[in-house]
Amino acid sequence: MKKTISLILITVILISQVNGQDNLTAEAIMNKSIDFCGGMKNISKIKSSSLLYTIIVGDSSRVSLVVKRIVSQKFMNSLLSDKHMPNSTHFNGVTLTTINGDLKLVEDNLDAMEEVKLQTYNLQQVGYKELSYSLKRLDDMDFGHFKCYVVSATGKNGYMTLNYFDKTDFRLIMVIYPKGNKSLMMEYTFKDSVLFNTKIVNVEENDDKITWLLNDIENNKTINPLWFDVGNATSTFLPRDIKSGTFISSSGAIVDRMEYSQTER
Repeated sequence: MKKTISLILITVILISQVNGQDNLTAEAIMNKSIDFCGGMKNISKIKSSSLLYTIIVGDSSRVSLVVKRIVSQKFMNSLLSDKHMPNSTHFNGVTLTTINGDLKLVEDNLDAMEEVKLQTYNLQQVGYKELSYSLKRLDDMDFGHFKCYVVSATGKNGYMTLNYFDKTDFRLIMVIYPKGNKSLMMEYTFKDSVLFNTKIVNVEENDDKITWLLNDIENNKTINPLWFDVGNATSTFLPRDIKSGTFISSSGAIVDRMEYSQTER
């Protein structure tokens, strides 16, 4: 009789736990994901981040990507490659500047920049929370290896993402963006007690895949504001007065620069 009662109690507890998970609100799922990522107490201690990625594109060539953030305020990334046109994005909290080769575009309509605002956060979940996104729980999804909670997050201007959270630990494992492209978070590590994704596979609208591999993270280091402020001039032409002459670098080295060559001493 005692064994029967014990089994009944265990069954009731398990059923109540399952029902409790099924009744989770979108906000509760998001909060549990933030807790898994280190919790707001640890996350809020990180004021700035510098990240270095290797990006593997469709033709298997490798590209270097630098990402810098003043958390919740500023963001930049810069892509360098021998085979691909260099490009960069600079957001100083007021204007967004994109540079693609010799083309430069300055944008100051922040209502159209929800995606860039999100990128000022190391974790999108925190961005949704602090930018007051509207959250809605959708039908759960079963991908075989992963069973997911699905939450839509919508900004004040209508910008919406779909977010898939692993039911086992509430880790955000996939985001689908308005254009249909998606990010798959494959691997992760903890730095300063906060989760950082170390392998991300981005699938573009045309199904091209781009893999991001995180090589290095530095948190709470001073970041030169010039990374974010590149000026409002629409030209990327280098002025002649910096093409040649003698300069002192930030490391203290003396640089002799000619129009087509440079030496240090």
